[in-house]
Amino acid sequence: MDVLLIKPPYTRLRAAGQAPTFPLGLGYIAAALEQNGFQTGIYNAEIPSPEDKPLAIDKKSVFDQRSRGHRRYQEVLKQDNFHVWKEIADLLRSTRPGLVGLSLLTVEAGAARKVSALVREILPETPVVWGGVHPTFCTGDCLRYPEVDYVIRGEGEEIAVALSRALISGKNSITQLKGVSFKENGQIRHNPPAEPMESLDRYPVPARHLLLNMNKQQVSSLGGMILSRGCPWSCSFCSSPQFWGRRVRFRSTRAILREMSGLIEEYGIRSFTFWDDSCTLNRKSMAALCRGILDRKIKATWKTATRIDLLDRDMLALMRNAGCIQLQLGIESGSPNMSKQICKEIDLSRVPDALQQINEAGIASGAFFMAGFPEETEEDLELTFRMIRELKSTETVLNIFDPMPGSPIFRQVLDLGLLQEPVDWCDFPLWPDRDFLSAMSREAFDDRVEKISAWIFQYNARPINFFRRIKPELSYFIKNDPLYLAGRIRRFLSHA
Repeated sequence: MDVLLIKPPYTRLRAAGQAPTFPLGLGYIAAALEQNGFQTGIYNAEIPSPEDKPLAIDKKSVFDQRSRGHRRYQEVLKQDNFHVWKEIADLLRSTRPGLVGLSLLTVEAGAARKVSALVREILPETPVVWGGVHPTFCTGDCLRYPEVDYVIRGEGEEIAVALSRALISGKNSITQLKGVSFKENGQIRHNPPAEPMESLDRYPVPARHLLLNMNKQQVSSLGGMILSRGCPWSCSFCSSPQFWGRRVRFRSTRAILREMSGLIEEYGIRSFTFWDDSCTLNRKSMAALCRGILDRKIKATWKTATRIDLLDRDMLALMRNAGCIQLQLGIESGSPNMSKQICKEIDLSRVPDALQQINEAGIASGAFFMAGFPEETEEDLELTFRMIRELKSTETVLNIFDPMPGSPIFRQVLDLGLLQEPVDWCDFPLWPDRDFLSAMSREAFDDRVEKISAWIFQYNARPINFFRRIKPELSYFIKNDPLYLAGRIRRFLSHA
């Protein structure tokens, strides 16, 4: 094999988390490599095996479970005989790739380094390349690890192809490759950044067929897609604009519809997720996609996310007819002061109406909030709780802030002395093992968050809200494909 791309394990090692989805970024990289003649495979190390035992979930101590998950993660990183490491070692010995690439988030740095050490041990001549969000913003830190040889910064399809040609075929000079950082004579060198591809349609669709452990991947999780790249807003807790750029590039309606139809035909997928930051940013593009789905009679449902200021009733009605069954809104805070501090740039007075419009359109609504920002006060948190209680969302989610490299607020956390450099990214404890508060006590924050979370859990667990979450999908297939729905129900009952 020429190139082996690995999604490092994280939630699997913590023994807690959602079912693993197909690593879309690696899928794009693999497709570009395959198109250019490289024999490529993708290994999703997040997919569990029968040996993986999940932590017992106690809803009364969900925060303690997060802490236990982190401790377990750190323990497993030190266990050379752990079954996940054996699994990856066997894979390296059987495929013997000429190059190994890993795409990772910040929290996955420890596992990525462990995997890279296995490559160095088993295949000492094989180059190790890191890419993705964390290596892009912490390039020097990553290259200081002896197991890492090269880093791809930013959008990686074309860079990965060029670097593979240089390392495997010897056809390129590494010093001339834009977007690549590397070590030379003990020094870290950074080539100039690469320009993003103007047309996203030039990229082939993610190569899901190159997933080596496809027999273990849930087919339903292969339906993740992107419609665009980039974000024009400046939310201080998010690194997306810094990674993809402020200018948004859109795929054509034809390319999106072709990918959807292909996934339905090849894998029988009938549920999609569009992972865009704001799916309705371009009203014309969304309308064209919806009409294309209706014109082609594509019988499938989809979920996505957007902002409250990018909605209207006509658009929601069209989306609902085209299969949209869930629309998530990132609200983050109910405090005008905090919303301004995190540069959310939304009018909080419009939130209730936006949720009502989604609900009235027959789409399940998701309201996402975040707590624990550095300068958040008890009063700010109380305003958030008040909004949570007043909204009529189908589902409510509360996340706890953790500073991530690449986000503007990360620098603020450093300036406030809430985090000190250098940071050990392989052991980066998140809340509740640490906090990043400066305007309220840890005790007050924990007490308030415990109460908010308990209220949210009870709210989401209400039978009426459970029914509201599944009703859009049920009603869609009752109307458009009752035979498919009957088959799904039959399969569910046979496994119950």
